[in-house]
Amino acid sequence: LTGCRWGEQVALRIEEDVDFRRNRLRITRSLYKRSPQTPKTEQSVRDIVMSPVVRRILRAVPWQEGYVFSPDGGKTPIGDGSWLKRRWRKAQVRAGIRRPIRWHDLRHQFVIFLIAAGMDVKYVAQQAGHASAGCTLDRDGHLFETITPTHAEWPEDLLWTPGEDPMCT
Repeated sequence: LTGCRWGEQVALRIEEDVDFRRNRLRITRSLYKRSPQTPKTEQSVRDIVMSPVVRRILRAVPWQEGYVFSPDGGKTPIGDGSWLKRRWRKAQVRAGIRRPIRWHDLRHQFVIFLIAAGMDVKYVAQQAGHASAGCTLDRDGHLFETITPTHAEWPEDLLWTPGEDPMCT
């Protein structure tokens, strides 16, 4: 529900990148094999608006500094993702999903949710860190023509009914 690339997500630091006051995630770095690097493009350095579910998840992080996604309380990042991605695939297979989606497909799903929620293409591009609105239209433009937008304040409003607690489902 953030549209972050894997490397951007695991590079998030609670004290530097999570701004609860402004309700933003600040993307300034990416990790590749646990080494910090600049994000993929200049536009990838961005602020992402935290949805209520993302905010609740990040509020639950038990440490005040360090990596958000860490096996040891913030000291080291979770890793390159191969282990988690394998677990992700196995969990989908166990759940009966015949054609499991890749982790990166969640990024595309985020873009689809923003389009379905009726968000402007420039906003969608900025949130996803695309180089331009043209890039978003080149990649996902067909969706603007085929999806009938539904008014939704947040992407997760398209997933859960009003009043349903997504943290308990």
